[in-house]
Amino acid sequence: MRGLFQSLRGRKRVRELLPREAIASIGQPFVDVLCSMYDGDLQVGFDGNTYEIDAVTPLGPPQGMLIYQLVRELKPENSLEIGLAFGFSTMYFLAAIHANGSGHHVAVDPFQYEWWHGIGVAREKVVGIERGLFEFVQETLSWRLRDLLESSGNSVSFSLTVTIHSTESSLISR
Repeated sequence: MRGLFQSLRGRKRVRELLPREAIASIGQPFVDVLCSMYDGDLQVGFDGNTYEIDAVTPLGPPQGMLIYQLVRELKPENSLEIGLAFGFSTMYFLAAIHANGSGHHVAVDPFQYEWWHGIGVAREKVVGIERGLFEFVQETLSWRLRDLLESSGNSVSFSLTVTIHSTESSLISR
């Protein structure tokens, strides 16, 4: 793990790059979908309608690439994300799981349809991710945590709690 953070320090700062350049290594279709989101294009919700993404919610490329690189290196069998919103961090999880060739990601967000128009859930279809790699739970975590742990063999290898999508307000645990 320490080697990963040291290698990140030695690279050109991601913040200085345009989003497409900063995330190019995650591959297609993830780059195009994320760039569309970062560019502020209207996004398709679960109901098939298009919606704007607010400027406050997006997880920036530096934080997204950190998630991607951690999941690539740790290769968790099961990952859990608390807070889905528009699906920025979910895209990085799914790109890494896809690149790893294995893994299962669960995102929990009781307000996905009410506040976010189902845009985060629709990311799975937009990128055409293989069935079974992503699961969405529209309940509060406390109600479903036991069920989630049981369905994943009582093991979550990597979890992310996202509140305001800033490095300071996100908790990453293993």
